[in-house]
Order: sequence, then structure tokens, then C-alpha cells
Amino acid sequence: MTHVTDDVLLLLAYGDLDGAERDSASRHLAECADCRSRFDALERARAAVDWSLADEPRPSRRRTAAIVGAISLAAALAALLLTARPASSPALAVTVPRYTSPGLASIDSMLTQLEQEPTHAIP
Repeated sequence: MTHVTDDVLLLLAYGDLDGAERDSASRHLAECADCRSRFDALERARAAVDWSLADEPRPSRRRTAAIVGAISLAAALAALLLTARPASSPALAVTVPRYTSPGLASIDSMLTQLEQEPTHAIP
């Protein structure tokens, strides 16, 4: 016995076989349990795909245009915010010293302390 191929079963499930092939495949499915179970699995998968595609909501053109506009506006604002940076004022600039050895930190703190003390040489 020659079994029905998957292609023929799929065409049968979608109703795309002509009369002679359809009758031959239907007779074989009535006699062969293996091919009938394969056909049932294909039929369930076809029905599930048709059902899921039929219930899929399709967005309207107006809604799609609004979504594209919102995404474009968000991209433009992001580009503007990332490129337009205010110039920093030198009075507000704070420099933090970076030391390569721990001994320089103590020297810098002593110099800072000396700078803050009142000078006696200037009247």
C-alpha cells in the first residue's frame, strides 16, 4: 500500500485537490489509520492558523500614522536632548584631583589648609 504524501494531505486539507486525486486520497484515508492521523493533525493545525489569522485585529491607517508620528517625535526629542547640552560655566566647574600615589593626597590637603589660613605678610 502506498501512503499519501504530506503535500497531498495538505492540499486535501485546504481543498485544493481535483476530483480524481481527492477521491483517491479520501479512499486511502478511510482505510489507513496512520495517514488519517497525519491528516487530522494537519487539519487541526490548518484550522488553528486560519482561526488565529481571522481574529487578528488590523490597525487602521489613522492609528498606524499616529503611532509612526509618535515614534518619530520621540526620536527627534531624544536626538535634541542628547545633542543640545548647555555650556558649563567655569565658576561652577569643579575639578577633582586624581592622585597616582597616596602620598600626594596628604600634601594637597596641607597646601589647601595653608591657602585658607590668613596671610600675615600682606597688610
